[in-house]
This record gives sequence, C-alpha cells and structure tokens, in this order.
Amino acid sequence: MHHLHSNVSSEFSPESRVSEGAIEGLIQQCVGVMVETVSAKTVCVYHMASVMYGQMTVTQVCRSWIQNNVMLCQDIELLRDLDPDLLAEVIRSPDLVVMQVEMDIYTVLKKWLFLKLNPEWTGSVKDLINGADSFFKDNNKNTELLDTTQGQPFNKPFRSLRLCHVIYDLLSVTILEEDNIIPKAWLLPIYRSQWLQMLQIEQGFDRGPCKPKKYESVFSELALRCGRVLHKDGHYCWRWTGYNFGFDLLVSFTSRLILIKRNTLSQECRGAVGMQNRRHMLYKKAEFPLYITASFLIYTPREETKIYHDSEPGVLDSSTSRSNVAQESSSGSDLFEGQEDGLGNNDLSLYHQQDLIVS
Repeated sequence: MHHLHSNVSSEFSPESRVSEGAIEGLIQQCVGVMVETVSAKTVCVYHMASVMYGQMTVTQVCRSWIQNNVMLCQDIELLRDLDPDLLAEVIRSPDLVVMQVEMDIYTVLKKWLFLKLNPEWTGSVKDLINGADSFFKDNNKNTELLDTTQGQPFNKPFRSLRLCHVIYDLLSVTILEEDNIIPKAWLLPIYRSQWLQMLQIEQGFDRGPCKPKKYESVFSELALRCGRVLHKDGHYCWRWTGYNFGFDLLVSFTSRLILIKRNTLSQECRGAVGMQNRRHMLYKKAEFPLYITASFLIYTPREETKIYHDSEPGVLDSSTSRSNVAQESSSGSDLFEGQEDGLGNNDLSLYHQQDLIVS
C-alpha cells in the first residue's frame, strides 16, 4: 500500500501538473480548429462535443452551418447523424436557408426520417427520395407514422414545420396524405384556421399586415419562407409556387437588384389573382452567396393565432409570451413593409447591391 501511495503521489506531484491557464489555452486552440473545420462530416460531432463541454462559440457555429447547408448539401451521413432536437431547432429557426418553399423542408425531413428508420440503407443521394417514397408508401397503415411508437421519437422536427404554408398546394396535400407521416390531428386545426383566413381576405376584411412593428413578434414563426439558387449573374424572373391568397408575387433579378412586383393583369397565372386595389405585406431578406432567400407575411395574424411548441406535443399553445418571441426576431434582419395598388404598380423596397452577394 505504501508503495502504491508513493507512485500515485509522484505521478500527480505539482511539478507534473498542467496549469489551468495552459489547459484553457489548449481548449481555445481546439475551439479554433473546430470552427475552421466544420463540414458535413464533422458538424454533428462538433455540436455534440461543444454542448457537452459548454463551448458556445462552437455550438453557434455548428447550428449556423446546419441552418445554411442542410437543404443545400443533402448529405446522407449528415442527415443520418442529425439529432431530432437539433434538427427541430434548425427547422424552427427564422434564419434557415430554405430552397424553394416550405414543402421542400418537409421533403428533407422525410428523407431524414427514412434514414433514421433504415440505418442500414446504402443507396446514393439520387436514390434517397425514391427510397423514402417507396418505404412510406409500403408502410402506409391506418395510423399515421408519427402517432406510432416507432415514429414518436422523431416528432419534434415535423412539429417545427410551418404546415400552414404546406397545405396551400394541392400536390403537397396529396403527398402528405399518401405518405401518412403527419397525424391528421395536427392538420385539421390548421385547415380550419387557414380557411377562415382565406375568407377574411377574399371578402375584403383583411388587406394584409400594415404595421410592421405590431407583427414583428409573430413574423419569425408565421412567415412564408422561400429561396432560389442563382447559378450565375443575369436576368431572372419567377414566382414561388403555392397559394398566396390571390396575391401573385413576381420576383425578378437583374443588374444585381431584386424587384418584387404584384401581378394582376400582365402575366398568366393558373391560380386565382385578387383584384383588390391595395394589399400589404411584410418581408425580410437574407444574405447568402449565390442564393436568394426571403420570408413573406401576406395576411394579418389574428389575435387567437395558435402556434405549435415542442414543450407540449399534441397541444395547441396560445399562451406563448409575445415579448419573448419579439426579442428573438429583433436580433435578425429588419422587417419591411410593401404596398401595391391593383394596377400592378408597386412601391416595394428594392434589395440593393450591397444586400445581395453574387459570385
């Protein structure tokens, strides 16, 4: 025992101890290396380690990287490694870089869920969506997947979807029903809410949110999120698909400027186009090289608008503190108000050259 005690005392003598300052320096070195080497292969491991050891700088860098890239790289191993809680936070974030529309976020989540339920799957990225479609079609039972014991651990990311912007499109609704992933109990209150919203707009009771500051608190949770890839500089004109309450927005990009214009009579549109003289909307830009992302709020949120929260799965929560949400949204880009008359003329603000980065 004496011999053992002597060895232990010798091993941990003051001469052999590393100073606390040296350890802190080593930690900061590791933090620097991790921040510089975040990638699809490392981001999940780095995030888990940073949370475990309280390194918030690395945690924030990892979350930001995932927000910017999860819809762009579509890496199989990245999707397979993403934790449900982390992915839910990313999907819920107003800073998520969305490509196309909200339905495309659902498609990413469907791929992620397929990989989680099939950890041995070894196909390619090109085969992933077909594999997911076949799997959910073959497993389509009377009970929606997220209501089963197998699916419940993966609820949170799907709860973070803005389903109110998915159910506007007929094809999207058809896919939701065929996949049978999301419980109808989640969707029915949203259908009712959006139907009433449509009636208010169609019958002239709502011309859109005209006071940006008033709705800043809910914008980050309710706005329609869109995005598009610009492969090179040039002239582009497009519309993001989906029903926008008769508010047909044409987006054009030319000479490094973005112009948003209301279409009434000048362009063909397969959907209904409202002829109200004036409509209001709020929008927010996001800067990202080679990509345009924008969020729009076209209707006026009602006071009783309810938002899902992860803290109470399956329950609609209307008691959220608006002030807390406002603090989150105020840290992002400012909201802008746009107004257009029924003749197609507009006085929407332009995104100036410094607001968009195009290589």
